[in-house]
Amino acid sequence: MTETTNNNSFKQVYKSTAKVPFEVWFAPKDAEVSYPFVEEAPDPKFKSPMFDWNKYCWFESDSKVQGEQISEMSQSLEKLKNDVASGKISDEAINKQIGTLVGLVSQSAIAQQAASQTTDNKPDSTTDGGAK
Repeated sequence: MTETTNNNSFKQVYKSTAKVPFEVWFAPKDAEVSYPFVEEAPDPKFKSPMFDWNKYCWFESDSKVQGEQISEMSQSLEKLKNDVASGKISDEAINKQIGTLVGLVSQSAIAQQAASQTTDNKPDSTTDGGAK
């Protein structure tokens, strides 16, 4: 989603690097947007968004939020184990739960990996490409 200022000569873009995970900038409306800037806004639910330049998507980089997500996954897994042991859950429901948990674990692993990696494959640009 691209937002524009009142005079429509600038568009809102977002800067994301290892040193600056998230920062709002403005660029000329007709400017080509490239690293370290992106036009796509992060999910407003993210507490500390960071852009993954390998997968071209935003992710949550806050370790506290990631820890809470892992805790929720652990609780879901424990409930699933109890439901399976007591026979309260069908095979179809088990498969659905496992699929959901695998997806959550994958997202968490990707976020942790991206947060721990540096942007060695991207130049540390000193040009800002737009006015703040």
